[in-house]
Amino acid sequence: MIFTILGAIIIQTISDAGLKGIENSRFEEWDNILRGRINADLIILGSSRGSVNYNPKIMGQLTHLDSYNLSFDAASHNIQKAKYNIYLKNNLTPKVII
Repeated sequence: MIFTILGAIIIQTISDAGLKGIENSRFEEWDNILRGRINADLIILGSSRGSVNYNPKIMGQLTHLDSYNLSFDAASHNIQKAKYNIYLKNNLTPKVII
């Protein structure tokens, strides 16, 4: 039993270290949200339509605002709202929300 738990802890630690090293992953995005590293002036919120149809780089160029796409694929409105609320607790309030 102890070896199973110890093995699971080791696998979890190795997995977490590997996930932290992947750029542009969901793990990195949540880490940036929780550590207050985003602080965008323009936030794009939505489901898969928001994540696919709105490019924050283009929106930033058009509006001259620091932009970030906070959309969440395949998620209900409640989950999107929760993600935004977590964002607000750790980052500056955006000037514009799309």
